Amino acid sequence: MNYKQTKLFSEFQCVGGSCVNNCCHDWSVLWSGDGVEKLKAASDCSEKLKRLVRSVFVQSDNGKYNIKLKENGDCPFQLEDGLCIIQKELGESYLSDDCTFFPRIGFAARNSVYCSCVLSCPAVFQKLLDEENAAVLLTLSEKPDIRGTVRQSADRSELAALRPELKYHKELLEFFYEIISDKRFSTEVNIVRGALAAEKLSETAATDGKIAGMIEDLREALEEDDVIRVVEEVHPEYEAKLRMFSVYTESLCGSALADLFKDGEGRADVSVFAFAEEKLAALVRPFGFGNIVLGLLLEMEVPFRFRSKSIYENYCEFAVVAAVVKMTALSAVINDKLSIETGNSKTPELYGIDRVSGLCSFVIRRVNQNIGAVRTLFELFSPGGITPRDIAMLIK
Repeated sequence: MNYKQTKLFSEFQCVGGSCVNNCCHDWSVLWSGDGVEKLKAASDCSEKLKRLVRSVFVQSDNGKYNIKLKENGDCPFQLEDGLCIIQKELGESYLSDDCTFFPRIGFAARNSVYCSCVLSCPAVFQKLLDEENAAVLLTLSEKPDIRGTVRQSADRSELAALRPELKYHKELLEFFYEIISDKRFSTEVNIVRGALAAEKLSETAATDGKIAGMIEDLREALEEDDVIRVVEEVHPEYEAKLRMFSVYTESLCGSALADLFKDGEGRADVSVFAFAEEKLAALVRPFGFGNIVLGLLLEMEVPFRFRSKSIYENYCEFAVVAAVVKMTALSAVINDKLSIETGNSKTPELYGIDRVSGLCSFVIRRVNQNIGAVRTLFELFSPGGITPRDIAMLIK
């Protein structure tokens, strides 16, 4: 087995109580029976912690345990300073695997395991914005510290027998990673190049299934001047971007962020888009959006996040979420100050770059918690399906 991980995976450090979008809120965390019994047996802790352990765990049908959250969505183990009472009194070894491992993730693709970090953590988002090589995939000589659940491979024999393209999970994942990380072109152009490749790969998978021979041909075709010129000449469609963002943010988090981009008559205001893009460019380093998209690509396990969907359908969902993230980042810089209402007793006020990482991580967290959100967006936005040109108009 080969192990690959992003540079950020091994370097991540939780910022604790200073986090602007704490993971101890509105989050379903699974505990094993052994983990709960270990907590119950702990004697070197406060009576407050002992009472909590006896009262907040709810056993599910599969034998696992969930924590019963407070009415406002907070974890009952979270202290007023944002820290965890379990970790504070007993140490990290008493936490669940989910709590210990978050925001790290791992998934298998044939003979490789890929380790990355999820963008719903603002500290992860911030690191990807700050450090140029944070999303670089490193090949390891030994197994990394993986304590969380590693998602099963899409290319398992029983699945690949039904859909032969699944056995190319590793090759396709690294092919799309290569496309998105190509520094000769902008990240937006690279996303559209990936869509063109995904469309062709899906067509092949639906006919003769000879995907392996296509990858090298596509790699060369996507570098042709004519292809790049056509992609670069597509103009953004502001009304479509606004419609997409309205549907997405309002359905996910009840937010009216899209209103920031509207004029007095409710239409897309191009001058506001231009203003936001200029302010965002002044805050975020040139490699920032590219790192975010690479992180998103690994988090969504492109192109097989959903086994029942085609290569192109999976890629489109990734591309649309990337477009939503970009719009979210633009909305975060329109005002000098931003407040995010997450249901906590304290609503953080965000300034500067914290606005971008805080708001984007909040929206991405809602994406993770609402698996059907993208499907709903597709049905409302484009019942007939999304084309690579549509993706270009949304992402540019």
